Amino acid sequence: ADIPETDWSANFNFRVHKGTGGGGLGIWLVENYGSYGELHGGPATYKGLLVSITIRDNDDEMNTHSLIFHVIENNGADKINVTLIESDFEMQFHHRYDIPFRMEISDGKIRLYCSGENESNPPLLLEKAINISLKQKYLGITAASEEMTSRVDLNYVKFTQGVEKTVKKETDYLQRIVVNGYTSKPNTIYRNPVFKIMTKETEAMRRSTEKNRENTFENVVDIIDELNKVTFDVASFKELNTFVTDTLYPYSQKWHRRTIKMTENIRIARNVMASATNYTSELLQNFNSTLKHTIFKTAVTISQLEQELLKSASEQPKADDNTTVIVLDLSKDSLSTENIISYL
Repeated sequence: ADIPETDWSANFNFRVHKGTGGGGLGIWLVENYGSYGELHGGPATYKGLLVSITIRDNDDEMNTHSLIFHVIENNGADKINVTLIESDFEMQFHHRYDIPFRMEISDGKIRLYCSGENESNPPLLLEKAINISLKQKYLGITAASEEMTSRVDLNYVKFTQGVEKTVKKETDYLQRIVVNGYTSKPNTIYRNPVFKIMTKETEAMRRSTEKNRENTFENVVDIIDELNKVTFDVASFKELNTFVTDTLYPYSQKWHRRTIKMTENIRIARNVMASATNYTSELLQNFNSTLKHTIFKTAVTISQLEQELLKSASEQPKADDNTTVIVLDLSKDSLSTENIISYL
């Protein structure tokens, strides 16, 4: 809802159900419409005014709970964390009873009263000066209600708008607002912005109790021209929807299927490469094992041959005049002939 430029007040009635004793709700007067975030369901960075009501479990023997009130202005640059800000007011509550209070904005100040709808002199909870403009701001009500917080039910909100010394007051009701829902009152029944003359004539008819006699032929022709423009816009949107449905959507689906196919081919190729790598590694391990075994057998054979040659050299016959003896000196590190001794 648009914030009125005149002084106004709002009566709130809500209930906090028994739960974890966490969470809270926020009443927002902000510049951006439909903002949401992690601060009691609203944005932590905003431009405007916030009335923050945090639910706290006191963790005492009586198992009491408190509502922590903060009134925080923000220029849109700071990120608000209510746990780091000193509270403006605290009050205890019981989950079996509704919680009524009134928010009043007048004379450049915001006041919160602990008040039912019909109380004439309610006790004042807090009063703070407003240092920002509330023109062109939107009113929003959010709550953090999930499994880690206590559930908050907003029973109703009653808005009262009026100017001092004015007898007539306009009152709007929002009965039984769902916390996670949204209710709005449209300003006009025509969605297309081309309907300018039509909107003007409709508003004039709403204000008048008699038949509007100021219509002329030119106005009727202008309204028909507006209808023609709106019809053309609708036809253009239909052509655009047809193009998206018949061309862009099938094209995107085709590329999606192609992407899935390419991903599957890459997965298969990756598996083949992994199998080939594992097989090559196994072959190298087998070759290494076979080579080590062969080298070991060769070393054993050479050692046995060396022992036989040494044994034969030690048992050589005595030399005589007609015998030539060749002595081979074999070391463990080499098989080359060291000395040849001839006995003539």
